Amino acid sequence: MSRDIHLTLTDVSHAYGDFVAARHVDLEARAGEVHCLLGPSGSGKSTLLRLVAGLEHLQSGRIRIGHREVAGPGIHVKPEDRAVGFVFQDYALFPHLNVLENVVFGMPKALPSARRETALGLLEQVDMADYASAMPHTLSGGQQQRVALARALARRPQIMLLDEPFSGLDSRLREEVRRVTLDLLQQAGVATLMVTHDPREAMIAGHRISVIRHGRIVQSGSPDDVYHRASSPEVAVTFGPINRIPAAVKDGAVETLFGRLSTDLPDGLEVELIFRPESLRLAPLDPTRPADDSHPVAAEVVTTSVEAGVQRVGLSVGPGLDIEALALAQNPWQVGDRLAVTLEPNRSMICRRNET
Repeated sequence: MSRDIHLTLTDVSHAYGDFVAARHVDLEARAGEVHCLLGPSGSGKSTLLRLVAGLEHLQSGRIRIGHREVAGPGIHVKPEDRAVGFVFQDYALFPHLNVLENVVFGMPKALPSARRETALGLLEQVDMADYASAMPHTLSGGQQQRVALARALARRPQIMLLDEPFSGLDSRLREEVRRVTLDLLQQAGVATLMVTHDPREAMIAGHRISVIRHGRIVQSGSPDDVYHRASSPEVAVTFGPINRIPAAVKDGAVETLFGRLSTDLPDGLEVELIFRPESLRLAPLDPTRPADDSHPVAAEVVTTSVEAGVQRVGLSVGPGLDIEALALAQNPWQVGDRLAVTLEPNRSMICRRNET
């Protein structure tokens, strides 16, 4: 195992009665990186966090933190003995303790003066030192989140678990608090496993994203991988609009409007070419110019709309076959314009026609 992998889940399965919350999950989180678990409510995200934290007894599989197995057959290390910090969705601050006392709580044993000094240093890092004597109920949501982070870091964790930590904040505050939180975790070299149901947040925060459905991870990869090279239409639409056009496999390649794309799928299979609107390049159609290796497709603009400086362009590329493109709106295209449309290389995916 590589030294920089601080968290490893191997073939983890877990059920509550007949409800299977985790199905043969393999997952890694590396030091200094954020691994986002993305999925809807009930998909098994929070169950995986609880298993890593030791709040649930693992039923099947193995969990390692660093080189130590903390859960597996006959093994269950207590939560307090795992090098794990946990920031809950509701922050879970102790209401009867002030900010400083919340951070000190659960710190490794040391002289009281040393613990106080360490706690104040952590509060300084999250810009909350001036609130050391404040009670939690007097703080805003963003301030409570920062205190919860300082308290979690006080355990000197190898692993940080974040369960929808920014969902209760308004959009402006969410951006700021998320940036501060993730910067601190990266500086500390902590491996972070973060649960979210927000695809945009996963794309912004994650070095790696695992898309989870019904307890099973259906794809893991970098934000670019899961966005532009999704493993299925279901994963693709999670991250935004897609275009889908029919195609066919012949002689080890897929014949598409945009040329031949190599594939391992068998000949004769009915497939779809799937790509995002921003993966298309638009240019005025020159009817005198022959098609080149980039395989431009002739199209007619049928609809347009502009939003936040971006133009959505509806294109007809054949009888009954429309697609959508995104373009900068400085020189907007007009309905009726004839365009040459090119698909960016490595920005498409091929799936079986019945994978809907």
